[in-house]
Amino acid sequence: MIATGIAFGLASSFIALLFVGVIGTMNPSAGDVSAFLPLEQASLSASVSDDQRTEMFALYNLSGALIGSIGALSAAVPLWFARERNLTTIAGYRIIFLFTPSLDLWLS
Repeated sequence: MIATGIAFGLASSFIALLFVGVIGTMNPSAGDVSAFLPLEQASLSASVSDDQRTEMFALYNLSGALIGSIGALSAAVPLWFARERNLTTIAGYRIIFLFTPSLDLWLS
């Protein structure tokens, strides 16, 4: 994920962007779910008692939906940033793609 973000931020040709878009975002699962989802769910269910499991999974899914909503709302940030800094739209997106891997490193 970090390498994909850096590659998106530095790529300038269509072929490079296409390659990163296809290879860099490949996922071993059938949907938009990571391969770690079964491990997450198993460890979460083992961390609470049986009578709290439903509530824990409800909070887990609610927090995921809320974070996804915040991500969708933040899709306009690159355009806003480019306008505020008098940059091109492409430069605004490049900065965001380079910022994301640094955030990933900080959070890991």
